[in-house]
Amino acid sequence: MAQVAKKFGIMRIAKISGRKTVRDALKHNLRQLKNDTANIDPTRSHENVIPNKFADYDTCKNKFEANLLKAGKIRKNAVMLHEIVITASPEQVAKMTQKELHTYFSDAVRWGNKLHGGEQNLVSIAVHYDESNPHCHLLYTPIETVGDKFKLNSRGILGNIEERRHPTPKELEENALDIANAQSKIDSGDKNIKLPKALVPGKNNVFILQRSESRLSDYQTDFYEEVGKKYGLDRGIKKSLTNATHTPLKEYHAELTKKVDALKVNLDNLTINYSKRQSDYDYVLKKLSVVNTELKTVSQQYDSMKSNKNTLKSDIERLTVLQQNARNQTIDVLKAQIQQIEQDQNHRPSMRR
Repeated sequence: MAQVAKKFGIMRIAKISGRKTVRDALKHNLRQLKNDTANIDPTRSHENVIPNKFADYDTCKNKFEANLLKAGKIRKNAVMLHEIVITASPEQVAKMTQKELHTYFSDAVRWGNKLHGGEQNLVSIAVHYDESNPHCHLLYTPIETVGDKFKLNSRGILGNIEERRHPTPKELEENALDIANAQSKIDSGDKNIKLPKALVPGKNNVFILQRSESRLSDYQTDFYEEVGKKYGLDRGIKKSLTNATHTPLKEYHAELTKKVDALKVNLDNLTINYSKRQSDYDYVLKKLSVVNTELKTVSQQYDSMKSNKNTLKSDIERLTVLQQNARNQTIDVLKAQIQQIEQDQNHRPSMRR
């Protein structure tokens, strides 16, 4: 059965704390970060798209600082930026035209602006085409506006959704033993009650269900509805169904770097082996050239000998004919002489006594 090509819209949100990490994120977007761990092809960096008002590091940093200044005093461990990375399955990106990618990323920016209360909180944007799969980086200061006051509030944007309600009959049945044990301890005055995390005592010790769900899953669905669906992209399968664990972007890049380094070592070994094979090939080629030259000389000698042989054969045949002619002439002369002698004997007078 043929495999169905993946066509997921991909949206990841990460939290950034610490000013050094903020500086690194801004410089990564502008390709000004030394020893960058991303798998970047510098020969393609000119293809990256960065709007003019976000193309200068100092301008982006000043906007970040100005936004934080509005929020007042900042905790040392506060989340100072949200980083949104937008892309899609490589198989689908390969099918999209440059214009489609541009509008896809533009729609993603509008969605990110809406999530963070407006473009005023966007401090950096960059579309990178010099890595393995084109993607868009968005950096936002997570500032909420309440009236005329500003508050740095990452948790308010990305935090959990808490839900408290009475369990359904089925949920009561599933948790009946835990509830009975807890109720027995309450009745006996024991306050050391251990219950499943989702189940807590409410007023008058009536047990209620408390669930804490992340907004990120809802944002994935919202991104799909607002952006991905327009481009024929699917929503990724929910984490609750796959039990997948998310790898932070920094760790993902570090893992990619390890793989790239391993590939480089393998490439170096292959290059060395290739050079040795090339040297061996050149040596064999040189020897073959010598052999070919010798073979050509031998062939010429053979042709010469063959020609000489034919000439010799012709000479032998001619000599044989001459010998035969000479022999025949000699025989004819001898026959004539014998005949003459015989005639002379016949005409000589007999001598009588």
